[in-house]
Amino acid sequence: MSSFPVWNCRSSWVRSSDWFIIRKNEDPNELIGAIQGPNNTPYEGGIFYFSITLLYTYCQPEFIFLTKILHPNIKKTGKLRIQIQYPARKGLKELLDWIVNLLKEPQWNASKLPKKFELYQKDPDAYYSYVKQTTIKYAN
Repeated sequence: MSSFPVWNCRSSWVRSSDWFIIRKNEDPNELIGAIQGPNNTPYEGGIFYFSITLLYTYCQPEFIFLTKILHPNIKKTGKLRIQIQYPARKGLKELLDWIVNLLKEPQWNASKLPKKFELYQKDPDAYYSYVKQTTIKYAN
């Protein structure tokens, strides 16, 4: 597996066991890819497509899920509800590993969570089932 830093996108693809990315077109700043839903989560078995736009050399990239996903830290638009928590000088591998980890361990203490995520606090099993149904519907 190869990795390349955010500011050097000469490779046409990068992959790991959990995700892959390729160039969307000839612009090395426009990327698309997919994340395999992590095991032992309600996302298991799903394939979640995304786009990444690399804005400036040391700025955080714009990450957007293209597949509908029900997650407390992801907006309906597919954009992240929280700040990307990885150093900008790191590569795309670190970004995507961070996203996969976010799917495994949502940040429940993040501010401004929508009311639909109150179900998790009341009945975690019902929440898991609801998210799993959404995954089956949109990410299979």
